[in-house]
Amino acid sequence: MTERTAMTTPNFPCFDLTFWDSLDIDNSLEIDAVILTDEQFYASNEHFNKYLFDHIIVDSDGKKYKAIKVLPYAGWRKLIPFIAKAKVVYESLETSIGLEEFRSIILKKLDTAQNQEEQQELRTETMKAKNYLELFGFEVQK
Repeated sequence: MTERTAMTTPNFPCFDLTFWDSLDIDNSLEIDAVILTDEQFYASNEHFNKYLFDHIIVDSDGKKYKAIKVLPYAGWRKLIPFIAKAKVVYESLETSIGLEEFRSIILKKLDTAQNQEEQQELRTETMKAKNYLELFGFEVQK
């Protein structure tokens, strides 16, 4: 029997909730890794299985998805550094997260920071955000 997966594409950019939950908020080098800008994956299948498989993400509309597998591109891409190696396939979880609930998740993580002064600007921006993109840290052009 062949496995069938509905090819569902989230509205990028997306926020990796699973990674955010495990993130050491005091390590500023990791914080950008919670944002996924597209469906491209730039590393091996082993890296996908370690760093993204089964992760729950929230897209720019607040819809939740799960990363379930990668579809490899042509073999020659493996030879070129810094080029996408595969496309991530997401499964819709058929649920959404409200803006206020999402804001609360971000603020709770910021509360765990050792140096609250360093997080003050991020906290202020989180409180002012009017939509998911602003909560992800993007400026929305009007």
